Amino acid sequence: MRYLQASSKLRQLGPSLLSAILFWMAFFPVNWPWLGWLAFVPWLVGIAGQSSKQRLYSSLIFGLCFYGLALNWMRVADIRMVATWAMLAVWAGLFTVILGWVVGKIYDRHPKGGMVLAFPMVIVPIEWMRAYALEGFPWYFLGHTQHDTLPLLQLAELGGAYLITLLVALVNGIFADLWLGEKPECLLSFPLHRKAMGVGLAVTGALWFGYSRLGPTEFNEGTEIAVLQADHPQGIRNSAGAEQVRVEYQEMIRTLFQSHLRPLVLVWPETSYPALVDITDLDNSKWLPEKEKPNGPSQLLGASTIVEPKGEPSKQFNSAVLFDPKGIPIDHYDKIHRVPFGEYVPLKDWIPFINVLAPYDHDYSIAPGERLTRFSLPYSPIPLVFGAAICYESGDSHHFRSLAGGDGKPPVDFFINQSNDGWFHGTEEHEQHLLLLRFRAVETRRPVIRAVNMGISAWVDAYGRVLRPKEISGSPNEKTARIFTITTEELPTGEWGKFKQNTVVLVGPVPKRVNGIPMGWARLQGSWPGFFALGCVALIVFGGKQKARD
Repeated sequence: MRYLQASSKLRQLGPSLLSAILFWMAFFPVNWPWLGWLAFVPWLVGIAGQSSKQRLYSSLIFGLCFYGLALNWMRVADIRMVATWAMLAVWAGLFTVILGWVVGKIYDRHPKGGMVLAFPMVIVPIEWMRAYALEGFPWYFLGHTQHDTLPLLQLAELGGAYLITLLVALVNGIFADLWLGEKPECLLSFPLHRKAMGVGLAVTGALWFGYSRLGPTEFNEGTEIAVLQADHPQGIRNSAGAEQVRVEYQEMIRTLFQSHLRPLVLVWPETSYPALVDITDLDNSKWLPEKEKPNGPSQLLGASTIVEPKGEPSKQFNSAVLFDPKGIPIDHYDKIHRVPFGEYVPLKDWIPFINVLAPYDHDYSIAPGERLTRFSLPYSPIPLVFGAAICYESGDSHHFRSLAGGDGKPPVDFFINQSNDGWFHGTEEHEQHLLLLRFRAVETRRPVIRAVNMGISAWVDAYGRVLRPKEISGSPNEKTARIFTITTEELPTGEWGKFKQNTVVLVGPVPKRVNGIPMGWARLQGSWPGFFALGCVALIVFGGKQKARD
C-alpha cells in the first residue's frame, strides 16, 4: 500500500519536477534556449488530469523547485541572504500556483480550446503581475529563454518580452495538446490540426518579422565612451579603505591614457566612487560648456550622494553624477527603483525582526529618486542625449520606455547602465543580468552601454547584439587593467563569462539608434498583458460548465 501511495505521489510530482528542471536549464548557467519551447509540457499534461487541490500542490512544487534552482546565486552574497533567497523563491513560486490554478480552470471550462488556449492566455498576465507586484521581479520570463535567438528577440519591439512569452507558450500549449490526444487519429483531427497549423504560422510570421528588422551595427563616429570595470567583491568594497579603491581606479584610468585612446566620457560602475558626493545645490545650478573642449574626458560617476537642505533631514541616494573635465558637476540621476533588502528594508517599522534578512547591521536605506534625467553627452561632435539606469532598473521596461519618449518628453539616443554585481562572485547572475538589457535595447531600439563592477560590462546595440570587445595588443600595464575596443561583431553567449571577474577597460563609440515603432504604440508594450488578464476572468466567469473530476 505504501509503495502504491509513493508511486502515485511520484506520478503527480514527477511532471512538475521535470518541467522545473527543464525550464531552469533554458537559462544560465546551462543556457539551452530550445528547452523553453517544451519545458512546460510535462507540467501542463500533468495538471490537465488533476483536481484543483492537486493542481495547487503540483504548481507549488514546480515553482519552489524552479526558483530555488534559478535564484541559487542569491545565497552567495551574504549568509543572511539565504533567508532572502528562500523568501523570494516562495514569493515567485506563488505566481506559479496562481498560474496552475487559472490554467486548470480555463482548461476545464473550455476543453476544446485545450492548453494552447489556456496556457498562453494566463502566463502572459502572470508574468506582467510578477513584474510589478510590490517592487516587482521581472526576471526569468518564459520569453527570456529566447534572448539569444535574434530574429525572435526583435518581437520585443512590438510587445516587449511578453510577446515572446506568448509565442513560446503557444508552442508549449500545442505540444501538450498533442500529448493529451488519447487516440492516434486525434492527432490528425481537424480542430487540433488547425491549431497546430496556426501555431506554426505564428512562429513563421515571427521569424519573418525578425529577419526583416535585423540590420548591421553602425556607430556614431567620434563619440567614444570608456567603461571602467573593477573586480571588487562586495566584501572587499566594504572593508577596503576609500583610498585603496581610489588608487585602483586611478591606475585603470592611467593605463587607459597610456594607450592613447581619448574617450569623451569615463563611466564608473554603480557606487564605485569611494566618497560621498554632496549634490545639495546641483539642481539649482546651470552648467555652461566651454567653447573648446578641455583636455581629458568628462566622468559619469556611480556614487552614493547626499542632499542636505536647510531645515530638513538629509537624504542619501544611489546616483549617477556627470562631471565635466574640470570636475564641475553637470547633472545627476538618482535611482528610483530601489532593491528590497539591498537598498532598504521594507516594513521595518511594522515588522522589527525583518531586519535579520538585511545584509548589514546598520541603517543603509537610500531615498528613491524623483525624476528621469536626460544627460547631454559633453563635447560630442554629434548632439546625443542619454538616460541612466542603475543596477536592477535594467529589468524595468517602463523606465526605459519612458526615457525613449514614452513619458511625452524628448527621447534619449542611448542608455548607460551602471551596476555593482560584486555581490555574486562570478555566478550565473552576471549573465542573467546582462541578457535583460538585450530586451530593453530592442524594445526601445536604442543601444545600451554597461559599466559593472566584476562584470559583465558590455555594449548592446539596438538589435540586441552584445558586441565583441577586441583587446589592444601590447596594452600597457596589463597586470593592472586590460584595454579592449568595441567591434561590430557579436560576442557569443559562450564567451560572456570571459569578461566577468576581470579588471578591464572597454572603449567604443555609441552605436546608432534604429527607427522603431511610434512611441504611442510602444506604450502598449507594458499594458497589453492587462487585457489578457481581463480575458482570463471572462473565460472563467462566462465560460462553459466545469467538468467534474474524481
